[in-house]
Amino acid sequence: RIDAAFDSGVYMIASRDTLAALGVFDESFLRGQDVELSYRAFFAGRTTIGYIDDAVVAHVHPRTLAALWCKALQHGEAASNIVAKYGDVLGDTRWRRCSDWRRYRTIARLAAQAVAARVVARPGEDPQQGHDRLCELIVAAGKQAGFVRHTLATRGRGTIPR
Repeated sequence: RIDAAFDSGVYMIASRDTLAALGVFDESFLRGQDVELSYRAFFAGRTTIGYIDDAVVAHVHPRTLAALWCKALQHGEAASNIVAKYGDVLGDTRWRRCSDWRRYRTIARLAAQAVAARVVARPGEDPQQGHDRLCELIVAAGKQAGFVRHTLATRGRGTIPR
């Protein structure tokens, strides 16, 4: 058992009673509907999050770097919606997330690693590592860009009602 506010609902199990009490996915979210539902369940006291060792989950990943960027942007927009909706109880704001220097430092570190791995392969290093670093960079930068873009696009609209 884990005490956490959310779980990625892609692989969650919920009873019919819980879903009836909470309602279904919030369709105003393009991405992050599962996370939003998990927050709703947590704040309603209707959640137990656990881990099953032998569970197998198949996940389809984008096949191109451009598609990965687009998906990361969508995840950033979803995170902006989550913070707009639950920021007061989470002690976070969208503006704080937009200006969090640690996120930008992580992106810069990933960029340096991706460039270094692509330019100078270290002896004995798997060439796939350079591609992996590039994908990590695209996801981190895309999520932050999506978060900032969505926050700016929705400023002045207040928070999303619960």
